[in-house]
Amino acid sequence: MRHPNPIALSSMALVVLTACAPASPDPAANSTPSSSVASTPDASVSLGAEEAQWLEELRENRSEVGAQQERERAEAEALLPLPAGAEWSTFERFAELDEQIERLEGGSGLSSGQTHPMPLRYEDGFFASLMAIDWQCAWLSEAVSQYDAGNLTAAQDAVETLRSFTEKPLAAAFPDYSSYLEAFVEPLGPEDTDAATPTLLPCAPESLVPAYRETVE
Repeated sequence: MRHPNPIALSSMALVVLTACAPASPDPAANSTPSSSVASTPDASVSLGAEEAQWLEELRENRSEVGAQQERERAEAEALLPLPAGAEWSTFERFAELDEQIERLEGGSGLSSGQTHPMPLRYEDGFFASLMAIDWQCAWLSEAVSQYDAGNLTAAQDAVETLRSFTEKPLAAAFPDYSSYLEAFVEPLGPEDTDAATPTLLPCAPESLVPAYRETVE
């Protein structure tokens, strides 16, 4: 499960997730990424015209957001190499959307009190920004681990890597990144890494380098 970094999220530009009212399906959105939910309804279920339309809209929406996530994650991964041993967080799963699809496919209809399907819409760059948070967690944990181990050159290289984020295209989503550096990165030094603790605690464990992960598990 992802554990978003609240400090980094506070500096993220508007990349919000919203639940939307029903929209007309986009006939061009017909690709189904590997992360999409199964789309074969129970053959014994007979859907009304309205529910059949809802199901079609939700399936297309599921395909769209799945494709957006895969595309943005691939783009971010190419731009943001991780230090050795750190890994990216797991994919977002869109459980609420999948539940609606499964209920309609099974003939149960929408949840009680829900009068319309609730598709998901993500701002462009939302998933790439989550990847950037993983990257920040990874390199900050690398800097702390190297300082704690007395490897000053490696620690300073990690700090320089964190500073270099301001030159990357994804930096536009983090307008307060300079404050992040000032609060959690610049104060670091040999035997003085406590400044990083508040922003590393909420990080996804897999995004931390193994040497740091072992100290908090």
